[in-house]
Amino acid sequence: MILLDGSTLTIEQLLGIDKFFFATSGTEANEAAIKMARMVTGKHKIIARYTSYHGSTIRGFRREKPFLHVIGLRPVLEIMFGDFLPLAMDSILNQATKFHFLDGEGGVPMVVRCVVGAGGRFGAIHSQTPIPWLHGVTGIKLVAPSTPADAKGLLRAAIQDENPVLFFEHKRLYPVKGPPGDDEPLPLGQAAVVREGDDLTIASAMKGVHDALEAAERLSTQGVEAEVIDLRTIRPLDFATVLGSVAKTNRLAVVEEGPLTGGWAGEVLARVTEEALGDLDDAWRIATAESLIPYSPPLEDAFLPGAERIASEIRARLG
Repeated sequence: MILLDGSTLTIEQLLGIDKFFFATSGTEANEAAIKMARMVTGKHKIIARYTSYHGSTIRGFRREKPFLHVIGLRPVLEIMFGDFLPLAMDSILNQATKFHFLDGEGGVPMVVRCVVGAGGRFGAIHSQTPIPWLHGVTGIKLVAPSTPADAKGLLRAAIQDENPVLFFEHKRLYPVKGPPGDDEPLPLGQAAVVREGDDLTIASAMKGVHDALEAAERLSTQGVEAEVIDLRTIRPLDFATVLGSVAKTNRLAVVEEGPLTGGWAGEVLARVTEEALGDLDDAWRIATAESLIPYSPPLEDAFLPGAERIASEIRARLG
């Protein structure tokens, strides 16, 4: 599994604390989410399991979950599909993110885990990546890991954080295995250069990082060496690492699994253009079509910015 690669670490081991509340949603068919919950918390620590598809968790979320911190708890919620986040938007956008500003004493240390992403043949309303829906909201943090070690370290940091954090888990990364890393939290807002190169920079997150790395290997056989950056968190975003890479390569391609309009990739390009225009020879986005996510496997594959398409677009752009 992407989070801990089969580890049996509990929340107490992750945090050194035992004051937390874990709630999950889903039916008996949603065994992946339940197994993940047990793996992360320990079976005895799932003190709320709602059996409806998504409604009960969301209804409970609206009522009390954002405010469990006032009795010393740190809510860790699981919403099976990120597509259902709109049902909890008022609690997230108007309550959890603003509590510190309105109350003047403390924030809302809350983590919401969501399964996101296309490619799993789940159709248009179970395959979205809702990061752009939340990207412009002040007071929230958006985490998007791509490896088991990063997921472990970022989850630990997210639960320790004093702010509401959305923790996105790409469904096509659940089979990915790898070392779980050490026990230290990874700072939110710190990207990683996962492949060095001199000809251009490719920045992405989650499944896009794996696709970018595969594309970089294909390009390498043709004499193009791409540097790949795993952003790891989308808000806050580590612009310093991106700017440092662009200063070396002078070209930037941002890969996002989502449409061009309103996507977070546009923010990356805007900031780099504002702060490093003199370093840029070229900058562009590689994203999905402006359409709903297809259910048909061939159409869904063509819809996504996979490794072949990334390499092809870069070759065409470089001439």
